[in-house]
Amino acid sequence: MAVPSNWWRGAILAAGLTVAAVVAPNSLAASDTQKAAPVAEQMPYIVVFAEPPLATYATSKAGLLALPRMTTASGRSRLNVQSAPATSYVANLRSQQLAYESQMSALVGRTVSATHRMQHAINAVVLELSADEAARIARLAGVKIVE
Repeated sequence: MAVPSNWWRGAILAAGLTVAAVVAPNSLAASDTQKAAPVAEQMPYIVVFAEPPLATYATSKAGLLALPRMTTASGRSRLNVQSAPATSYVANLRSQQLAYESQMSALVGRTVSATHRMQHAINAVVLELSADEAARIARLAGVKIVE
C-alpha cells in the first residue's frame, strides 16, 4: 500500500502534539558539567530516522527475518507485532536509535537523551534541543526529518 507523502507530516504533527501535551518545555536541566544551551532555549524536537518503522517494514535484511502476518477473526490480514521477528526488529531499531544518540551528542557537544522513543508507527525519538542543535542534527546521515 502506498503511503501518501503527507503521511509523515501528519504522523509527526500528531506525535508532536502528544509530546507537547506531556513534556513541559523546561522539564530537562543540563548538569553543571555539560555544555548546554540554556534550558529556556531548549524545546522538544521529534527526530525521525530513515529506517522504516515496524508498521512499514516489508522486507528481510541481514540478520532479520521478514515479518509474519496473521489473519484476524474478521478475515483481515495484519502484521503480527508480537512475533519473534517483529520484536527483534523493534529491538534493532532501538539499538540504532541509541547509536544515533551517541552521534548526536558528539555533534552538539553535550549528552542528549531521548525523552520518548517510537519504533512501531514511526521510527523516531523526542529530544530536548535548541533550534541550532536541531538544525545540525537534521543534516546527519540517516535522519529523515527534525521537527
